[in-house]
Amino acid sequence: MDKNVRSIAKTATWRVIGIGTTLGVTYLLTGSIGISLAVAGVREGIAILGYFIHERIWNRVRWGTTDEPIRKN
Repeated sequence: MDKNVRSIAKTATWRVIGIGTTLGVTYLLTGSIGISLAVAGVREGIAILGYFIHERIWNRVRWGTTDEPIRKN
């Protein structure tokens, strides 16, 4: 199970990619950096919270997991 700090780090790195794509697509569609920043800010705030909650819920789901240690060859 991931600790909170790991989920936060994974969330942050994934959202950096999301911010870049949101900014790029919005700028291509509108030609406005101001609108692009506003859209990216709102969208990413919601996405960060959603992803973090998603990770924490999945850490409680035991489906598809095993208690056996991973063997290194």
